Amino acid sequence: MTRVLNYFCGFFSILWMGLLPGSILAQDTPYIQFDVEDGLPSNYVYRVIQDRQGYIWMATDAGVTRFDGQHFELFTIEDGLRNNDILNIQEDSQGRIWFMTLSGGFCYYKDGVIYNSDNDPHLKGGPKKSFLAFFFEDSSQRLWFYSRREGIYCLDADTLLQYDTPGSLPGFGVGGIWEGTDQQIYVRVRHQIWSLSPALMLVRDSLEPFAHISGHFPLEMGKGILIGDYEGNIWVEKAHEQRLFVKLKENSRAIFIRFLRDGHYWVSTLSGGIERLKEPVAGRVFRRGDTYFPKEVITSVMQDNEGNTWFSSEKSGVFLVRPYQIKNYTHFKGLETSGVQVMFEDKDGQKWLCMDSERLAKSSALTDTFVASQHRAGFRFNGVMALPQGGVFSFGAGLTIVPNGDPSVVYFPLSMNVSPHYNYWERKNGFVFVPNLGAIKKMVLGQDGLFWGASNESFFRFDPLKNPGKAVEILEKGRFSAVTEGEDGTIWLGRSDGLYAYRNGVLESHRDVHLAFLGAPEDLAYSKSTGLWVATNGQGLINYDPKSGQTWQFTTEDHLAGNLCQHLALVDDRELWVSTQSGLSRLDFTESFRRFPFGSIHTLTKEEGLLSNEITSIYVQKDSIFACTPRGISAFVSSEANRRLPSPPVHLNQISFGDSIYGPETSASMPYSNNSPTFSFVALSFGSLGKVRYEYRIRPLESSFNTTLVDKTTYNKLPPGNYTFELRAITKDGIRSNGIVQYDFSIRKAWWQTWFFRIFLALVLSFLIWAGFMLRYRNRSRRIELERKFLESERKALRAQMNPHFIFNSLNSIQNFLAQNDRKAAYTYLARFGKLIRSILENSDKTYITVEEELTVLNLYLQMESLRADNQFAYEIVVDPKIHLGQVLIPPMLLQPYVENAIWHGVLPRKTGGHIYIELKLEGEEVWCRIEDNGVGRKVAAKSGTKDKQKRSFGTRITEERLSLLNGNRRRKISVKTADLTDEKGHALGTRVELFLPFMRND
Repeated sequence: MTRVLNYFCGFFSILWMGLLPGSILAQDTPYIQFDVEDGLPSNYVYRVIQDRQGYIWMATDAGVTRFDGQHFELFTIEDGLRNNDILNIQEDSQGRIWFMTLSGGFCYYKDGVIYNSDNDPHLKGGPKKSFLAFFFEDSSQRLWFYSRREGIYCLDADTLLQYDTPGSLPGFGVGGIWEGTDQQIYVRVRHQIWSLSPALMLVRDSLEPFAHISGHFPLEMGKGILIGDYEGNIWVEKAHEQRLFVKLKENSRAIFIRFLRDGHYWVSTLSGGIERLKEPVAGRVFRRGDTYFPKEVITSVMQDNEGNTWFSSEKSGVFLVRPYQIKNYTHFKGLETSGVQVMFEDKDGQKWLCMDSERLAKSSALTDTFVASQHRAGFRFNGVMALPQGGVFSFGAGLTIVPNGDPSVVYFPLSMNVSPHYNYWERKNGFVFVPNLGAIKKMVLGQDGLFWGASNESFFRFDPLKNPGKAVEILEKGRFSAVTEGEDGTIWLGRSDGLYAYRNGVLESHRDVHLAFLGAPEDLAYSKSTGLWVATNGQGLINYDPKSGQTWQFTTEDHLAGNLCQHLALVDDRELWVSTQSGLSRLDFTESFRRFPFGSIHTLTKEEGLLSNEITSIYVQKDSIFACTPRGISAFVSSEANRRLPSPPVHLNQISFGDSIYGPETSASMPYSNNSPTFSFVALSFGSLGKVRYEYRIRPLESSFNTTLVDKTTYNKLPPGNYTFELRAITKDGIRSNGIVQYDFSIRKAWWQTWFFRIFLALVLSFLIWAGFMLRYRNRSRRIELERKFLESERKALRAQMNPHFIFNSLNSIQNFLAQNDRKAAYTYLARFGKLIRSILENSDKTYITVEEELTVLNLYLQMESLRADNQFAYEIVVDPKIHLGQVLIPPMLLQPYVENAIWHGVLPRKTGGHIYIELKLEGEEVWCRIEDNGVGRKVAAKSGTKDKQKRSFGTRITEERLSLLNGNRRRKISVKTADLTDEKGHALGTRVELFLPFMRND
């Protein structure tokens, strides 16, 4: 978008003739230009229209584009157009956008799709070679088209009819189609008027020839058609009448005629420019008006819903003129600069300007030559006011009184130092300068006819009727910044430390009313209906009701142009103008503006046509506003800026879920894996120039609206559920869209969140619980079985240990003792035998016994075996002192089988000198048991008889089974190591068995 300020002369001067003084006519009016650099496919634009949805369509020789205020969307033959050279665009009553192309053929746009004869069978049979020149829709919603070479077509609902061109010369002779009061369709063919429908019939001859152009304009039903000739005339052609409508420049050819919403007819010609016709003074013939864009061939003009005027051109793209009708004055005759500090108009209508060149100037009109002061003042002027006795005075670094109203007599000496005997300096011509007041910021005329002033040194009162030496009275010392008069003679003051009121000679503080009142106000204004207005430096605008003590704050959030407010100007106690660092704002005093500022605050900036956003002062003259800037003066009518703007239409363009794209008419149901939607939208407010604030939310996730200045938003990772996206917009002027745009969609649950999965999961959990129960039952059964086998093993071990040979030998030894009459030995042996049997039986039902109990049994067994063997061997048992015999536990009768093997298969075959060594030691978390003999060794023992082998194999197998049962599933297991003892030559020295038992305490 071309943002640089462009101007053309003479625009809207007629309207301003009745609204502004005559000096403000025919000044520069800004426009905005769109061309290929902004997104247009070509600068050759033949038509510009606005559809019912609010979009702007532009027909070019490189396709047709749709504009939403920010983006251009291009449509070409790749999208369905019959040709990229689009000569005309029109919308019918069904919302279809019809494109008239150079190569012929019907095509239209509807709901995002371009239809032609390929995808709409009702269009088959249309023109294929020549372009469509006219489009007309009658009261029966029939569409009439004229093709230069292939006749006239009528699309009646779904039926396409073709009419041969009546008259002697078909083709180029058609000049227009319209509907009469009798609802008949008429067509002009060269010099004749024909009735086309319901029956073909010649009506009359037409005297005037017409120009072969496509810009003829059908009027309302019964009013005929406007048609131009080669002589520069435009005619009203009816069925039975032909009359002159307007006479243009001689030999000019009209190429476009339209009646716009502003109530005027617009006519463009091939010679360049476009005219807005004037109403007839007498009779029915319109008068020629002012010509705009005289160097451009204007192909069409259109006014949108907001009052913006659009002009399409043949080589320069599209021009947009805002409806504010701002007049800018950048050159002042007789002055060397254009920067204006202050403007004022006295009672005689003379325009006074305080220039940034530090000169005071006057002229009867802004366009006339100005008379200025002879020399620069050496300081900046901050205002000009009228004297009650005539003349004016200005204020800045003191008061400059010009009683005769002639600024040329104003002369400032090189030195502003004044004699201490005088407090003013006067010349013979009546010019008076009053110094020693400091830099006067603001002055106001009170109801009592006195002037009240605020300077950086004092608050003072000025009586212009008194002698200059006594005219000024200092009331308060201090740095004052602003002053205005309220009700009951109260003077409101801005001082460096806040807001004050001067009443009955007393200065009252109002600093504690609002935080913004602690600093120096930039300006003050008082309204009878709304109270005091305070312009602040950075905190926006404050409205203060002194009676109730209530305050209302307005900032950029309420569409104020900026928060750094500088100057205030009231217009008839109905509206307030505020200058900020970012432009002008107008507040409309309505009953609800305090609670609902949207729609009550309108903003003007450079984009609307102001010369600058830096406003040095505001001057109000009746309904006219003059904004003084460093570049000149921007003038406009307040009522024009006060017009109510329509609510912007808001469209949801598309909704995308990753690669899946949906239109606003199609509801989406997305899987859980695609749960991050992006919403693209637009509010069609061409006056906002892209500065639209969007408010959106997703319900039920959000109750309040989010805000954004971009036209797209994304939600990431939405949980499953049904949602509604809601959207609304607020324009730059604070106008809210009507209603809320809604879009319904849903995110489906993930597979693990569905009821099917939950049922499946419940079944799986049930199975796992059942399987766990069964596993526990099986483990318990297995444990019972292991315990049963263990007991059985214990019994087997018991039986193995109490084998018949041992019992027989024991009884036989007792018998021998008795036979030898060795009763004492027999009794001893029998006692030990009984005690051993009793100990074995007592321990047989225990899983673990103490080391002390195990060694007792082992001692008894060794004593009996030693007695039986006639003391052929000796034995020794050594226990580590760390082992507490009564606390450490081991399995019962675990050592006895290994001791038995050491006796019978180790030391007894030796005959004499046998020795068995048994040692128990605590090593870490294990009890180490060593059974060592000096017998014949395992190799010699293996050569013994079969009976001994079977006994040894049976005892060994029973012991191994028992160890396996004892270990079971334990982490710490019982282990056994057996080693042969030999000398250096390999001769057997005995056998060593080592057992490693997990340490267990009898707690």
